[in-house]
Amino acid sequence: MSLYRYEAVDNTGKVVRGVMDARDESQVAQKLSGMGYSARAVYAPGGQRPASSSATSVTAPRQSTSSVNAVPISVKSCVSAATLAIFFRQLATLVRSGRPLYQSLTDIRVSNRKIRDVLPVFQEKIRSGQKLSGAMAEYTGLFPVHATASVWYGELSGKLDIVLDEVATDFEREASDTRFGRIGWFITKVIFILFILNAPFLNFNKLLTAVWGQGLAAVGRYFAHGLMVALPVIIGLCIWWEVWGHIKRIPKVRLALDMAILKVPVWGKVHRYAAIARFFHVMDALMSAGIGADTAWDAASLTPRNSEIARRLRLARASAPANCGVVALLERARVFDLDDVGMAAAGEKSGKLPEAMLNISQSYEGRASAQKTVGKATSIALIMILNGVLTVLAVYLMASGYRDYLMPFLNAAGGM
Repeated sequence: MSLYRYEAVDNTGKVVRGVMDARDESQVAQKLSGMGYSARAVYAPGGQRPASSSATSVTAPRQSTSSVNAVPISVKSCVSAATLAIFFRQLATLVRSGRPLYQSLTDIRVSNRKIRDVLPVFQEKIRSGQKLSGAMAEYTGLFPVHATASVWYGELSGKLDIVLDEVATDFEREASDTRFGRIGWFITKVIFILFILNAPFLNFNKLLTAVWGQGLAAVGRYFAHGLMVALPVIIGLCIWWEVWGHIKRIPKVRLALDMAILKVPVWGKVHRYAAIARFFHVMDALMSAGIGADTAWDAASLTPRNSEIARRLRLARASAPANCGVVALLERARVFDLDDVGMAAAGEKSGKLPEAMLNISQSYEGRASAQKTVGKATSIALIMILNGVLTVLAVYLMASGYRDYLMPFLNAAGGM
């Protein structure tokens, strides 16, 4: 048994501090819960850093890393981004008010059944001393790995309410981007389907031959045959689009797609810049809070949304020698530009590494925002080009049909 210092919050939101004799930090959390308190921090005997933080650095990375190995970071949740945004926004508001975390989870009201079902489980785990990030890591299909890692970094930095707001904002942006993408993808699908549906009827030679040569019954047979040709193709495309939504969730496929998208013009830069901005933002927040570079890197490397970039960051940390500095890790990752490494090196030598990382993060956030604007404009232009190409092709097929139909008459007229 040892003496642990603790900080906790009572039911009124008042912060209380004290000392407790316990076996470990989990027992401290359990005892505080039994007293009606919610533990905010538990300090190891003789140490200045919360014991709960050190415990999280042991358990949460393993849970999150195993989750990433099974489900790549970029795989989306089984519920919508808008639903997750509502959940995290409510939780952030309640935690900021000073309510205990387990009580905040009780007060959340969401319509999604899957989230409602896990809330009682989360409450029990938190009452028993487990961290919220550890509980979330067990539901990778519901909570994406990057969201779990962000909550972990909020727990480490002592700014959980702020980070929960960040996660909510991130999901709100994803919901907005998803709506934009769905509109564009829907328009593209409609263009393809309309073209395929009308393609069999664009040969006016056959149509007019049926009209003038065989009567209305032949016209009906002509259209029926065209539909029999077009509908199987359309049904096949719809099935493929549905199946592809499941295929791209397979880990190896998802990792390959994340690697490939980094090479796509415009959108590849959006993904790269946003991932790097997020990584440096988390590193800055954690190191500013006094978290060691190794633990900060472990948490920050799980927050970028591109699985390939996250894989390189984790690989750099895993293969690095002991006591490897942040600048050396940046070089080993082979993700960052030389200018980024140089700015971090200057910050490290001047004793202002967190500030340097903040500057790098803000720079990449601006570049990602600018590239996203270009990406949206490019997507709209490509849809318009596709529509134009298919329209020109349709006009050409119709004109060819007219030419084939009129050519015998023109030849006869020329011979007279």
